Amino acid sequence: MEVSNSQKSLSPTIGELVRPVWSKQHGAYITLISSWLIGTLLSQSFTIHHIVVLLLLLSGFNGTELFVDSMKRRSPQSQRRWLWMGVYGVAAISMAYVIWQSSPLFQTMLPVLAAGGLFFIFLSIKRLHKTIPAELITFMFFSAAGLLAYNPAHMPDTGFIVNLWILISAYFCLSVFHVKYRIKEITAKLLVGYILIAVAIILFTAGFSVATLLVSTLIVFKTVPLLAAPKAYRALKIKHIGYLEMVMQGVLVLIVVLSFGT
Repeated sequence: MEVSNSQKSLSPTIGELVRPVWSKQHGAYITLISSWLIGTLLSQSFTIHHIVVLLLLLSGFNGTELFVDSMKRRSPQSQRRWLWMGVYGVAAISMAYVIWQSSPLFQTMLPVLAAGGLFFIFLSIKRLHKTIPAELITFMFFSAAGLLAYNPAHMPDTGFIVNLWILISAYFCLSVFHVKYRIKEITAKLLVGYILIAVAIILFTAGFSVATLLVSTLIVFKTVPLLAAPKAYRALKIKHIGYLEMVMQGVLVLIVVLSFGT
């Protein structure tokens, strides 16, 4: 039986199937990679485990995004998306197995990270993932996941890793309020309220140090221009905001690494 031209056009070519599919959530990438970079640069040495952790973060995130998208779609998922969901899933499980063998921290955090992934899937299916509490929790999990790169073959000091997590989470979660402020979902009062709460948590939980004072200053410095010129901020193209965000994340990485690494 011959295949019609219309049927052929519906069958994807090998080139189309293998063309990568990945999430467009740039903020998540920047957060995951920045957190991973902080953990890696603060480590005593660089090993293959750092690459494994990075692959785990990226494949796990993209696989989860594709799975959530498939659950929400009313139309059938394309073969290409099914293929890449499988690729990311296999990669994530493989990397998790490799890092499980050598990282005591990963063994301790796996139930927490798994719960975070399930929570994200639940919120996404219920279409609640864009609410402020949901996004704050998501970015806090991203921050914790990236810190798996801190000396992955050794169990770090619990107090140190918790303080580091609080420090970078407070900064990363600020992006949630910046985005909401740009699209006028929150007021300047709520944005200022978050800054005050975040700085208070940093200073009274992580303590007074060069790192905490500099990160607190960075949080304020990053937000003042938005409050002073909201119209200009809201008129900026998203790509320009992305560039600024990358620069500010780079400053955060430098502050934390130089403060804790000396």
